Amino acid sequence: MTEPKKDLEIGQFPLSLSDMSSAEMKAHIQECGRQMTAAYARYERSNCFADRGAADGWRLRMEAAIAMRKPSAVKERELALGLA
Repeated sequence: MTEPKKDLEIGQFPLSLSDMSSAEMKAHIQECGRQMTAAYARYERSNCFADRGAADGWRLRMEAAIAMRKPSAVKERELALGLA
């Protein structure tokens, strides 16, 4: 599995989203979430709009990855959360 780099620029991905396995996609979504949370925390401390922009960029990447999950992965996630 390819681990996402911690210093990715906005719009860069470790692999094409469509080429990722379900496990890689899950790891990518989780990493985007961690990066987004860290950037929002920096923004709360600094009020620096660059930090806010970074947080928004990570959120958008995470949302793009979520939207591209395979239907089987979505169903599995729903079952795990008791939503199906």
